Amino acid sequence: MTTKNAFSAFGFDPDIATVQTLRTDLAFALRLFIENSQNSGTGQAKIGEILGFKQSVVSQIKRGNIEHLSVERLIRAMVKAKIPGFAEWGATAEAARAGVGLHAPLLTGTSISVAPTVGNVYSRDWLGDKSVTELPWLQVKALR
Repeated sequence: MTTKNAFSAFGFDPDIATVQTLRTDLAFALRLFIENSQNSGTGQAKIGEILGFKQSVVSQIKRGNIEHLSVERLIRAMVKAKIPGFAEWGATAEAARAGVGLHAPLLTGTSISVAPTVGNVYSRDWLGDKSVTELPWLQVKALR
């Protein structure tokens, strides 16, 4: 049995299914950023300033209303917030994925995802001297 992503399963053309998958994955990463920032006491208006969105757009992302946002606009927001991320696609829509963190499938077969909060500064040594188990917002998962 062939695995299909949700958009392929509903019969979308591969190009549309790929873009929709990337949009959904990126918006989910931003939603984590928004939720973590709000848990740290930052309001939606301030989060919007950081992401380059109006407060209403921040609210829409949090509620899953993302059809009006382009993949480019979501990536721009991640760059403005200094959130490291990745987007990739392949010959089929099933190969499409995007997320937050480092992604090196050719080297290790894993990706590292983070849900950062406002005020975090990222650099090459963004993990510092901490191990993966000491960072509750870090998720390491094996790719297929």
